[in-house]
Amino acid sequence: MGKIVRVLFKTVCVTATVLLAGVLLTYRDLTGIFVDSETYRSSTVWIVIHHDAVNRPVSVKEIQDYHKEVNGWESGFGYNFYLKNGKIYQLHELDACTAHAKYFNCNAVSICIHSEDKHDLRTQINLILLVNTLKLVYHIDKRNIVGHCELPNNNTQCPELNLEKFKLWILGK
Repeated sequence: MGKIVRVLFKTVCVTATVLLAGVLLTYRDLTGIFVDSETYRSSTVWIVIHHDAVNRPVSVKEIQDYHKEVNGWESGFGYNFYLKNGKIYQLHELDACTAHAKYFNCNAVSICIHSEDKHDLRTQINLILLVNTLKLVYHIDKRNIVGHCELPNNNTQCPELNLEKFKLWILGK
């Protein structure tokens, strides 16, 4: 019973925060389907920020299809959340393990920003809202809020954001 209450509390906190901004959509809202995960995190100690590396208009469904067909990920989306056009899309259940960063899939919540929107003010505000809410819900140390490229054994340029500016805004560093 305790686990159900904790999961419900986390879900309510995140949903309430992003609903204040009027922007949360789940993939279920778009398609009637919610991507189920067979694996769930037992602890969450990281928030990892990504970008989709797509510099053209793209639908959420196209991202799912790419992850499923090209990367071979059964669940499709590699992220818990996707920020696009000033909206926050929840792509998996809150505590679902996702395929987003080698060695960190089952101890991190993942957020992806659509590349065309990384300088959009609405996207930046929503990123700040979402990250700070997740930080509070999961009691994540601010040093564990990172870009994909900052993780050990993850050789990538992702998220192609000014991470110093990002951390100043989000973490007050």
